[in-house]
Amino acid sequence: MAEATKDLATDADLVVCGAPTHIHGLSRPRTRRMAVDGAQRDPSLEVAPGADGPGVREWIGSLGHVDGLIAAAFDTRIDGPAFMTGRAGMAIARQLRRHGCTLAVAPGSFLVDKQNHLLADQPARAKSWGATLAVAAVMSPTHPHP
Repeated sequence: MAEATKDLATDADLVVCGAPTHIHGLSRPRTRRMAVDGAQRDPSLEVAPGADGPGVREWIGSLGHVDGLIAAAFDTRIDGPAFMTGRAGMAIARQLRRHGCTLAVAPGSFLVDKQNHLLADQPARAKSWGATLAVAAVMSPTHPHP
């Protein structure tokens, strides 16, 4: 997260922001610590380096107001009805809008198993979502056309 500075984000044509769903929503410091602790107890689980540090919630907060920045949000979550699993992408999208971003597409959700590995059909879904996002971002009225 430290590499994704406000200047880098505001200079970008498109910011795509995603995170895993923790306890029905966007992670907090406590839920990230819980995930790291759980991975230490269960060797079949993996966490990314720095997973217990600042997260997406804190990063978006550090942006301040970024009027008109084109953005997209996504999450990963356990396979199941969204009302049961939650969707961090919805919270990410709300936070991005509050900070002045224009969302190019609806938030995406990509499904993982209990070991946090993408399900077999999810890479194709992500590719399709990304293609839709690319077209929407280019067509956005706030996109800097040449």
